[in-house]
Amino acid sequence: MRSRIQHCPNGGSVQPTAANITSIYAPKSLKICFQGSEQTAMIDSSSAQNLELLINNQDCRNNHTLFGVLNYTKTPGGSRRLRSNILEPLVDIETITMRLDCVQELLQDEELFFGLQSGK
Repeated sequence: MRSRIQHCPNGGSVQPTAANITSIYAPKSLKICFQGSEQTAMIDSSSAQNLELLINNQDCRNNHTLFGVLNYTKTPGGSRRLRSNILEPLVDIETITMRLDCVQELLQDEELFFGLQSGK
């Protein structure tokens, strides 16, 4: 396995091995950058907070947020995917149109909708 992180600014190096998965890094010696998809927009944390996308500003235990209103997912993975879709909305018109077509098909075919929902 070859690591993309090979050299730290302070002179330390990272040597990942299968047997040793615990690593200790010197403070400020590792910089991790997140790069989102080119087909999504990134909503910054301040905007997410002001819009109450995930957390209610008045009562953090309250689910009166966009995520709380939409979260009827059945699995933890579905919940994570919804959260990701809220914080990184699509900007690619073809993908948006495809998803809208899928929703329209599910609305028109109740048997398909309930079959997918029940896992059959």
